[in-house]
Amino acid sequence: MAKATTGICLVDVILFSFFLVAPRAFAAAAAVTDTLRGGRNITDGETLVSADGTFTLGFFSPGVSAKRYLGICPLNVTSGVLSISDAGSLVLLDGSGGGHVAWSSNSPYAASVEARLSNSGNLVVRDSSGSTTTLWQSFDHPSNTLLPGMKMGKNLWTGAEWDLTSWRSPDDPSPGAYRRVLDTSGIPDVVLWQDGVERYRSGPWNGRWFSGNPEAATYTTNLITFQVTVSPGEISYGYVSKPGAPLTRSVVLDTGVVKRLVWEATSRTWQTYFQGPRDLCDAYAKCGAFGLCDANEPSTSFCGCLRGFSPTSPAAWAMKDASGGCRRNVPLRCGNTTTTDGFALVQGVKLPDTHNASVDTGITVEECRARCVANCSCLAYAAADIRGGGGGSGCVIWTGGIVDLRYVDQGQGLFLRLAESELEGIPHNPATTVPSVDLQKVKAATGNFSQGHVIGQGGFGIVYKGQLPDGRMIAVKRLHQSTLTKKGKKDFTREVEVMARLRHGNLLRLLAYCSEGSERVLIYDYMSNRSLDLYIFGDSGLRLMLNWRKRLGIIHGIANGVAYLHEGSGEGYASPEYAWRGEMTLKCDVYSFGVVLLETLSGQRNGPMYSLLPHAWELWEQGRVMSLLDATIGLPLSVSGPDHTEMEDELARCVQIGLLCVQDAPEERPAMSAVVAMLTSKSSRVDRPKRPGVHGGRSRPPLRESELLGATDIDDDLT
Repeated sequence: MAKATTGICLVDVILFSFFLVAPRAFAAAAAVTDTLRGGRNITDGETLVSADGTFTLGFFSPGVSAKRYLGICPLNVTSGVLSISDAGSLVLLDGSGGGHVAWSSNSPYAASVEARLSNSGNLVVRDSSGSTTTLWQSFDHPSNTLLPGMKMGKNLWTGAEWDLTSWRSPDDPSPGAYRRVLDTSGIPDVVLWQDGVERYRSGPWNGRWFSGNPEAATYTTNLITFQVTVSPGEISYGYVSKPGAPLTRSVVLDTGVVKRLVWEATSRTWQTYFQGPRDLCDAYAKCGAFGLCDANEPSTSFCGCLRGFSPTSPAAWAMKDASGGCRRNVPLRCGNTTTTDGFALVQGVKLPDTHNASVDTGITVEECRARCVANCSCLAYAAADIRGGGGGSGCVIWTGGIVDLRYVDQGQGLFLRLAESELEGIPHNPATTVPSVDLQKVKAATGNFSQGHVIGQGGFGIVYKGQLPDGRMIAVKRLHQSTLTKKGKKDFTREVEVMARLRHGNLLRLLAYCSEGSERVLIYDYMSNRSLDLYIFGDSGLRLMLNWRKRLGIIHGIANGVAYLHEGSGEGYASPEYAWRGEMTLKCDVYSFGVVLLETLSGQRNGPMYSLLPHAWELWEQGRVMSLLDATIGLPLSVSGPDHTEMEDELARCVQIGLLCVQDAPEERPAMSAVVAMLTSKSSRVDRPKRPGVHGGRSRPPLRESELLGATDIDDDLT
């Protein structure tokens, strides 16, 4: 029989789910094709191998264990037999010679039965007489791993549930302490439990991904497609691979860590694409009811209270224990004839636990707001589905505590009900929470827009450094008058409203705006590191601060930020070129990103006197990409060895991606989501670029007002 050494060695855990086994586990095993029929056995040393060689089923010993396993059922002897009984059930014998049955599928009786390992990794028992009826299948019994085609959830008619259970240890596949389930009590939400205690929640399904895992925006572009079913008979979640995409799997480790892994065919290894919990804010209800966790605020133990709320126990919070949550400062006045309640938008969050919520997907967000106003028990509302851009659609209404709320990149908006007195300073437009400030205050902060406060200048305006009376530093962007000639205050305000909803770790946060007379000003957090240009084009001391890994991280960060604006924000973002000039510029952004990528790697500015793009293409074509690398980081790496080879391969791939982005024809440039996938996964295909033309500068036409600084030009405001 053929050796079972092809494909990816995944084993069907107890015939029920799949986990990774080292390739040596079956190195000497003999294959019994992909089908087990009545009268045949699989004994220790033999395997089933799917027709395409991807999956293998057999006996193995995990880790240092001396026991033999075919799934979660341990065999206390060193051999076993997989067979089909006379009654047509799949049975596992302990191999002792006494015919002791260690496990049986107890499938319905059939006269002629066969078990086949499919190319998806599903072991399926069917009547071999030609019937298509499935008597039993391993995908109905997952263990610690979810593969494409499997699902988590519940059959509402039979009560059957599908969830993942961790191993007890790396050497023991018996059930461990962690279970990952699809919570169906509210909106579908993937939850991790430890010995009956809720530990980590992915966030409710929002039509595109689970709201606390916006990273899915990258791997749903090129790797997988989510499949979420909500019907009278079933609530489930699963995924399928996109055509031509590498194999992926989701696994719950014995430590409680959840990973999404992608198979790298070249190195024959699994690459981690996502890992959770990501940080302390992922701990369930870390900040208690009406608390909000911010992973970027460690000085406050990451916890704060929502607007209009204060710590329930200030003493506990002082000891950095926020689990008791927050209490409302001013009672709601619902039903009062003289005062009213209103709503404050909490933007960029994983939506709260929906145990105390109701959902209606058939109404608009505006109708949802009216329904909440009319219900005195309504504490907050949000869109149920973010697809389609704008503010989304559908309605989720919370009538109990707001629990397990945290900031996330590409997060959603939650409208929190507050007493009228708590809404001072919030614009009446419920979609806008960015306050407007007086022009005089802006002038005072920037020395009346003095030249000495200028820290950057781009195609849309000049950026000033400012200081508020409380000492806080800000960045102030004063837009050029020419930018606003065709559009008025209404369009500017609409753009501010959209920008206010954007929240991403690679984008600066809009703090406030000013719109008085002909002046249009945007105010952001001040980034003390200033412009990227200062580091990649400055003196050697500054350039040395950006080693290879830091430059690669900057490139990834920019790519993620632009991809979020293009496809992940869910807010119908339109660039200022479109809003103010009527020009759509998505592929112009891609071009500008490609130029910045090549400049970041080379330390050379693309301009009329020196065209970097064709020079980079020639070096890449000749296989001399190391000659392109900035000399300040090239010198320490000019050594031999595997690290140097790996770095050179990474550099060549990065340059190739940058060259694809600067193709002359816009239709030949990739989407930013594809760029992110190519940068983060070696399995993503990178096409061969053509030689780019000679063009000076970074923009073709100027990059839209949306890079960093919320909406600034990438050459001046990247930090």
